[in-house]
Amino acid sequence: MHRTRRCAVGLIPAKQRALILRPITSLDRLFLNAETMYASKMSRELVGLSELRSPANQCRGALVNKINTKKIISDYSGRITAKRASFDRLVAHVMGTPTELSDLNFLCENYLASIYVEFECLVSDLFHGYINNSNKTYLSNIESKIKNSISNKYSPWHATHTNFSGPKHIASAQLSNLLDPTSWNVTFKDVAAMQVRAKEWLAPTHEKAFSALSASDVALVDAAHAIRNCIAHNSASSRKVMNNKVRALVTGPTCTNSGLEIGTNNINSIGKYLRVATPGGMRIGVYSDRLKAIGASL
Repeated sequence: MHRTRRCAVGLIPAKQRALILRPITSLDRLFLNAETMYASKMSRELVGLSELRSPANQCRGALVNKINTKKIISDYSGRITAKRASFDRLVAHVMGTPTELSDLNFLCENYLASIYVEFECLVSDLFHGYINNSNKTYLSNIESKIKNSISNKYSPWHATHTNFSGPKHIASAQLSNLLDPTSWNVTFKDVAAMQVRAKEWLAPTHEKAFSALSASDVALVDAAHAIRNCIAHNSASSRKVMNNKVRALVTGPTCTNSGLEIGTNNINSIGKYLRVATPGGMRIGVYSDRLKAIGASL
């Protein structure tokens, strides 16, 4: 048994205490300095990381989590591709059966509704992502509306003496509440309204894709929107809007929507209209390809 002696740190065996109390050598100092430097370095890094992740520094852009808008677009294209493959498999399955035509009508209507909803969600997600990436135009528009409201309610003098200063970056969750506190998607009645809002909210580098949409692209998106609404609601008004939009699909002699338009007769069966063959394949396939390409261009 080793004899023990009481010291300030408790009861330590005599042999171990002898080791502790021996003179410090140069090698000990070397290890001690190295450990001290390492601990100091780790402490600075931990403090720095904490500061980078603090709300104040996030607003200064030190470690800001920005939405990957390229991934939003690639994911959209992937979903359209997957749904098109599923649609084609189902079409092949019903071809040649006694219920081929009615089944095709059903498949075409559901596929059109599904891919237009994908397009609508894409636009909403892109507006959210583009503002998250660069909010200067959005905040400028909000500031203008606030000052106009103050000017109308009080006076221009009050408006000129009101300062509005937004953050350099708006976090995704907070931005969702700002764009729509009721948690709906950012939607538009037509492409023209979408383009107006893009100019009001988006930075020029992001807005230009919306303003660059061709007349053919605008007409196709508006027609697809109207068809989707008619499938969803089947009201007299939605059917009237749909027929007018589809009838206006061809915007000129070189329009890429050729074959999708209708004449004087209205569409009575949406599925029958969508399954009609064109030089580019069934109409539903043309809508699918064009919506995918237009979405990818945004």
